[in-house]
Amino acid sequence: MNTPHKGGKKQERRTENRCAFIGEIPGRLVHQSHELKFLAVDVSKRGLGILLDPCPAEGEEILVEFDQKIRGPLRFTIKHIYEGASIKEAASETAEMQRCGIELTAGQAPDIDLIEIFTRYVTTTI
Repeated sequence: MNTPHKGGKKQERRTENRCAFIGEIPGRLVHQSHELKFLAVDVSKRGLGILLDPCPAEGEEILVEFDQKIRGPLRFTIKHIYEGASIKEAASETAEMQRCGIELTAGQAPDIDLIEIFTRYVTTTI
């Protein structure tokens, strides 16, 4: 969520440019051994904007496990949960997906570039 700063304008918290994400990540998101339902919205070099159900708490870690072992898993931390930013799915009136921002967890290879990874491996390019 953006924070206000002097002059009534909102200060952007993102530190990197992001691109719209079109396609499906070839894998699954896992939190504490439970698979999460998700839809990627946008991507930057170090993070993803996603719709997630259920949404773990800020600070929790989730894992992206890729199909067919096309690369090793990636660990992410839930950094932002956007209040009031959820979507009702057309297929199910009761399932809600929460808008979240996730970032690569520290301690992984510093040269990981999610835009490059997902351009290479998604079903449809970004």
